[in-house]
Amino acid sequence: MGTGRKFHETDSWALFVGFVIFAVLSILIEKFVHYLKHRHRSKTMQTVIHKAEEEFFLLGSVSLFLMLFEELILANTCVSTGTVFHDDWQMCDTYSSYSKRRRALLGKGLAYAEENCAYGEEPFLSASTLHQIHGFIFFMAISHISACAFTLYLGRKRVNLMLKNRREHMEKTMRCIVQATSMKGKSNEKETPGADASDAAADANANADARDVIVRIPTTKHVEAKHVEAKLALKGQIDVVEDDNKGVMKKKLYERLYPGEDPFSRFKETLGITVPNTTLICFELLFVRTHNIRSRKFDFAQFLEHCLEQNLSETLGMSPGRWAIAAALILAWGPAIWVTFGVSAMNFLLCCALAVKLNMTVKTILQVEDEGGKMSNEVYWFRNPKFIEDAFVLALFQQAFSLGAMVFGLWEVGYGDDYECYYGGPGTYILKIAFLLQALLLGGYVILPLQAVTAQMSDHFRAELLGKHTKKTMEMITEQLARRRSNLKKFATQEDVVLHIQRSFRARREKRMLQLARSAIVQG
Repeated sequence: MGTGRKFHETDSWALFVGFVIFAVLSILIEKFVHYLKHRHRSKTMQTVIHKAEEEFFLLGSVSLFLMLFEELILANTCVSTGTVFHDDWQMCDTYSSYSKRRRALLGKGLAYAEENCAYGEEPFLSASTLHQIHGFIFFMAISHISACAFTLYLGRKRVNLMLKNRREHMEKTMRCIVQATSMKGKSNEKETPGADASDAAADANANADARDVIVRIPTTKHVEAKHVEAKLALKGQIDVVEDDNKGVMKKKLYERLYPGEDPFSRFKETLGITVPNTTLICFELLFVRTHNIRSRKFDFAQFLEHCLEQNLSETLGMSPGRWAIAAALILAWGPAIWVTFGVSAMNFLLCCALAVKLNMTVKTILQVEDEGGKMSNEVYWFRNPKFIEDAFVLALFQQAFSLGAMVFGLWEVGYGDDYECYYGGPGTYILKIAFLLQALLLGGYVILPLQAVTAQMSDHFRAELLGKHTKKTMEMITEQLARRRSNLKKFATQEDVVLHIQRSFRARREKRMLQLARSAIVQG
């Protein structure tokens, strides 16, 4: 436990001061958490706070365990120094400047710990090591929560931007369609006394055509000639502008999917940083068609936001697998001090590969929707829609581990040329930070939102987030289809089918004749 006065040997007024300090800190933290929950009322903030509370509860439990059993652990884990510990597994040499400084600061605490062991022995884990392990877990948890919160923030911003582009594109397309069809109707109008009625009819037809185009164009490959301009406008291939002077429509051709041919635009396209404005329109139509959703109360935008939050809420927290990954990284840290740099570089490359694959998946799904085809799991890696999500969760946790290790080093170890045994060289440290930032930006802005969208096109979509009314409608449709299928009969040959039809026809005719005979008897 340490040296000094015990609880029962300390003056009561000093105990009172310490108790009041802890009580005030607890009240301030509780009020601050309550303020964050109820002032902003953000689902993202509430999710992050809820997971942070779980992490802090875990850390508090570990702190209580160490506080109660620290003396018992130190007294019963004495080992021989020369046979157990070797320099090959140490991050820094025992007699480095870092170790000397830490030993000088510990002072009496180390002496107390060594008094519990025989000569030539020391505790397997010293008191300072136990406290530093606890601190390392704390910084790792804080880094993980912060990285997840930052990733979710970027993901929500990207989804909101895609929804905004979708809404603006639909409004612009509707205006262009109405203008084009109205001008066409007025140009074909004859000089008759009913000109006003013709104008009203033309406007009504224009609105009907616009609604028809919005629904039909993304799902129909062949359209009529009168919808060609509307289809090009919806696909982002032309920009229709009205000339105030001449009153004509000018068209300027663009690329089919992405504007610009410069390398930077192509680079953003490859990583999925930019996608067509019609992506969510096509995805929504394919989602409704694939999963047979006929409820008018279904909100695709709200469904995507819920999917995004649900995906990241599962990312937060410490699972047994993540504990195992952290333990393996710590084990390899001693003989291979470059492990944190290697993990950062590999995770950055993994995030780039995931972003490229997601961009290819988006293009494939858009092509399937444009051709009116049917979705299958062949477009996903290993036919598993959640594979990219699991890989991203792994990369995000390892990035949080590297970030937590750096923050812990700045807090506990120090910084400078004397601490390269912990961080590596200055170039390595800068590259590690660059890899961390780039992976977080790429994961939050590209991987998380695109994965949440593309995964819903498969059979394993999040049906629990559809809403009560939508799920009830889908269940009713499923029951109706099941009843219809149960009434179907299977026949071995074509002749059996013909015989069944003939017998059914004769039975219906006899039943009808019997009803007519009864009616004649009653009337007679």
